[in-house]
Amino acid sequence: MLQALFNSVLPVFAIVGIGVLLARTGVMEVSAAQVINKYLFLVGLPALGFGFLARTDLGSYDWPLLGAYFTLELFIYALAFVIFRYGLKRGAAESVVLAMGTFFANHLLYVLPIAIAEYGQEIGLEIITFVTIDAVIFYVGSIIWLEFLTAREGGVNFAGIGLNLLKNPQIIVTFLALGAAAIGLPMDNGLGTFTDFVGRSAAPLSLFALGLIMSQQRIAGRQAVPWALVGTNLVVLPALGYLIYVFGFGMEVERVAPAILVAAGPVGLMPFVLALQYGQPTGEIARAVLYSTILSVITVAIALQLV
Repeated sequence: MLQALFNSVLPVFAIVGIGVLLARTGVMEVSAAQVINKYLFLVGLPALGFGFLARTDLGSYDWPLLGAYFTLELFIYALAFVIFRYGLKRGAAESVVLAMGTFFANHLLYVLPIAIAEYGQEIGLEIITFVTIDAVIFYVGSIIWLEFLTAREGGVNFAGIGLNLLKNPQIIVTFLALGAAAIGLPMDNGLGTFTDFVGRSAAPLSLFALGLIMSQQRIAGRQAVPWALVGTNLVVLPALGYLIYVFGFGMEVERVAPAILVAAGPVGLMPFVLALQYGQPTGEIARAVLYSTILSVITVAIALQLV
């Protein structure tokens, strides 16, 4: 575990700390994170996602494991929404983004580079299958749900929802990449070189921008919900997944290890981004991202031992 911690986890996590340090000392302005995130949204993330997805063999996907992974996340999502909406009396749209924060991990930009650093490129192709489930189903589904919930009294604008989805380059690229994988589009060419070259910038830049943003986060404020998100993401989801996959379905530990590793990641930025986009409170989600990113150094290092 210590070897994984010092050789794979901490080197990746260090760029977050550098971002915090440079922002706190005034060397970098926090506003730089907006420029970085815009580049990531429009260029870096689409290139990274396309490069991995287009190379995957859809026929080699572990569909039973993916099905179990999807079902568990859907259960957590639905249960959390009910608790936030009807137990804690939060607004419907706020309940969606908070519920999303209970399971949607920072897998693409945090867990993935750590796993590749420890075990090589092959495990990246396995992890990206779980990223695809979250991106295609839960990210897109949450956007559609939020569009319905925040629709004005004039009714739901279905054309507007479709247009908003089509404006999202990550969604477009995800489906294009799946199509490329389905037809076996060659990637040992200029296209592959471009996506690899640009995609490599996504993880360090994203984590650096996260450090800039985290430098401004304050611990003051309500703590129950942030810690609930942290506990669900870092402990409940991977532990429950391990029990269900291994003891419930009788799957080998080595087979389910990538799914557990993904689940052990910190609260992802997507719930925070959607909260901003749809005018929902961000304080609790921001604190959850901060706490879980720090503590995930331990959970990810433990999960790596299963691989």
